[in-house]
Amino acid sequence: MAATPRLKRQHLRASRRDSEEAELREAIQTKLAYALGKTREAATDVDWYHATVLAVRDRVIDTFLNAHAEAKRAKRKRVYYLSIEFLIGRLLFDTLTNLQLVEPARAALASLGADLDRLRGIFSRPQHKLAGQSYVGKVLVLDAAKGGVATAWMLYEMKSRGIVPAALVLNAVNPIMVQGAAFAGFTMLSGFAVDITAAIPNDATVDIDPTAERPFIRIVASSSP
Repeated sequence: MAATPRLKRQHLRASRRDSEEAELREAIQTKLAYALGKTREAATDVDWYHATVLAVRDRVIDTFLNAHAEAKRAKRKRVYYLSIEFLIGRLLFDTLTNLQLVEPARAALASLGADLDRLRGIFSRPQHKLAGQSYVGKVLVLDAAKGGVATAWMLYEMKSRGIVPAALVLNAVNPIMVQGAAFAGFTMLSGFAVDITAAIPNDATVDIDPTAERPFIRIVASSSP
């Protein structure tokens, strides 16, 4: 008998999470169709990202309007803060965390064939050697990058969302990817005399200058011998 209330609370929490998942799934699908004009089959990661942002924004606006109305009703004083520095960051995951919607959003997107972790710049394929790690703001050293016009355009979209590596350093790259990097204003280096994947160990701290007369990358610190 003592365990019954605990089980009941767990059931209520599970029911609430299921409800939030269903509501988010419906909201994301609605934004995808009517705000972005895309079907599930045609949607890219960028489309899923924007649909999710718009769906979550509605939740934030609801909270904001309710708080504003309550403050006005209670005639509460307000403090205004003006700053000349305005550095907006990647807020989707922070907002989901604050609203306690991370897991409902993850489940809702998964049921639609999308991946929350991939949308926020995390290697999500279990078979990938960097699975679970974020590539945002890091220098990725790879053997080669393959892709056509769509991949090059994706670099631009990733850069616009701030979900992008600091640079791509490659042994080989095709011309279309180079054009995509130039279009996005994204740093990409290639054409080394050595195998760059062997020369730069994992987790090394590097200095990279793509604007030098001879663009370079050098190791500043490394835990490897």
